[in-house]
Amino acid sequence: MRIRRYLYLWLSCLIIFSCKNSHILIVRTQPVGDAHVQGQFLIVSGAGGIKSHQAREMEQSNLKLSARRAAILVAERNALRYLDLAERVKVGSVEYERVEGVVKGAEVIREEWTSDNQYNITLKIRLNGAGSLAEGLGCKKIAIR
Repeated sequence: MRIRRYLYLWLSCLIIFSCKNSHILIVRTQPVGDAHVQGQFLIVSGAGGIKSHQAREMEQSNLKLSARRAAILVAERNALRYLDLAERVKVGSVEYERVEGVVKGAEVIREEWTSDNQYNITLKIRLNGAGSLAEGLGCKKIAIR
């Protein structure tokens, strides 16, 4: 009897996890900066920097690394915004934006360090297939309308 219960539990878990990636995400894109779809890829940009009072205390190599990471995060957030996966939340008089998702397989296609401690980056993100944005969001495919 105990083995039968464990078998049912195991089969239930197997069914749940196999159905996880079975849905297709159909999205209507939102205009976000210079984000656009090019074939099976999403091309998106982001800019990041360090505030001037923080920049004075950092070494140049750490400054560039931190600004680059900030630019990548902004670009990833812009990708999720473009797919309309961002949600506006208002708490009192303050409005927040909540974005959920994992961006997988982003490839840097352009990066630039400017003289004002700003880092500009452009990412190329595969929408569907292995190691894609769809896989990171837990769906089978992303269909853009």
